[in-house]
Amino acid sequence: MYSVTLNIEKKRAVVVGGGSVAYRKIVGLLAEGAIILVISPDVTKEIETLIEQKRVQWTARKFEATDVFGAFLVIAATNCRNVNAQIASCCQSYQLVNIVDDPARSTFHVPAKVQRGELVITVSTGGASPLLAKKIRDDIAVQYPEDYADYIAFLSSARKQILTRSLAPKQRKELIRQSQQDEYYHSLEARHVFLQQLNRE
Repeated sequence: MYSVTLNIEKKRAVVVGGGSVAYRKIVGLLAEGAIILVISPDVTKEIETLIEQKRVQWTARKFEATDVFGAFLVIAATNCRNVNAQIASCCQSYQLVNIVDDPARSTFHVPAKVQRGELVITVSTGGASPLLAKKIRDDIAVQYPEDYADYIAFLSSARKQILTRSLAPKQRKELIRQSQQDEYYHSLEARHVFLQQLNRE
């Protein structure tokens, strides 16, 4: 597998299935701004709430081959292996397909993820053991707590300011290196002083 991070904002995604697995996939797609169509005769209360909120569209019937037409990505998340295989067979080679019960036939996998603002750390076992991927993700989450999001925002702001200044490449590199010292993770005041100094110089 070739690891990438996809921008799926406003991309059409089809999720076939209305159970708990489908719901987890839908939540992840919504977080990234995808336009989602759910195909399933029935859905869970959680998915029904998303439908009522008009966050997803719903076609209340069994899967048909034409449902995947025009989709950027397709997730086969029914509780029937044969139906999931049928969904995959209806997709074109250029479409991204995830079959929840058949990693080998999927063209992409959804990794376990830790996100702290703009910092995204993903863990994948290529479908071999999702439980292990989640365990490793949880271990990483302890190492990088929630307040890392603010630290990453500081690094982003500092880098932007440094790159807009008229400095020699070596000076830019040194300032960026300085901004990543541990004191700036632990101290809001140190971050503030660093950014002020950048503005004055």
